[in-house]
Amino acid sequence: MSGLTALSAAYPLLAELPLPLQHEVLAQAAMHAFRDGSRIFSEGQHCGGLPLVLQGGIKVFKRSESGREIVLYRVERGETCILTSSCLLGGTDYSAEGVAEGALQMAILPPELFQRMIAESPGFRHFLFAVLSGRLSDLMERVERLAFHRLDRRLAEFLSERADSGLQTVAMTHQQIADEIGSVREMVTRTLGQLAEQGLVELSRAGVRIADAEGLRVLAHGALSSADKPAGDKGH
Repeated sequence: MSGLTALSAAYPLLAELPLPLQHEVLAQAAMHAFRDGSRIFSEGQHCGGLPLVLQGGIKVFKRSESGREIVLYRVERGETCILTSSCLLGGTDYSAEGVAEGALQMAILPPELFQRMIAESPGFRHFLFAVLSGRLSDLMERVERLAFHRLDRRLAEFLSERADSGLQTVAMTHQQIADEIGSVREMVTRTLGQLAEQGLVELSRAGVRIADAEGLRVLAHGALSSADKPAGDKGH
């Protein structure tokens, strides 16, 4: 599978573009491969084009001056990066960073072609604005969690979401989990210990095993009383 066929398999809307645009996509799409952890873009960098992910993913995150990170969102196969789209639409530079997750394969469409696709394809506009809308809702929910949810609840939300996707063990370090939920490693380690004491999780070198998915869901929805909850931080 190659060319427009491979792209259309991941992004069916490309096959619905006007024929001249389909030909331009095939002619101008630049294929790239990146190893896990490779830098895709950095804060302050000029945007060189729209990424279309065929395999793997891109983790988009913000880093503070102290080195703390918080994951904003991920771009997976069939999706596109709203930060890149915003930069292309507004002529601005990146305000966050992106790294490859897994063996990343993607095509990059040049800015001029991106602008033509918006102007000439209602289907592409609908796709792009739907992605923007969905990501904005996700980011608003993330901000709400950071601002108003205790650390134990944010941690339970993170773990219960993994349980709902079929994972029994979250094979991540405490630092990686802290980056995901906007905290620091020491607080995550302490709160995981408290959840383990309650029988909700089991801790090992392999990661965090979900021992009581239903109990995590209850905590994630804020249904436990304050006396039943472990003492976590609210702001970290």
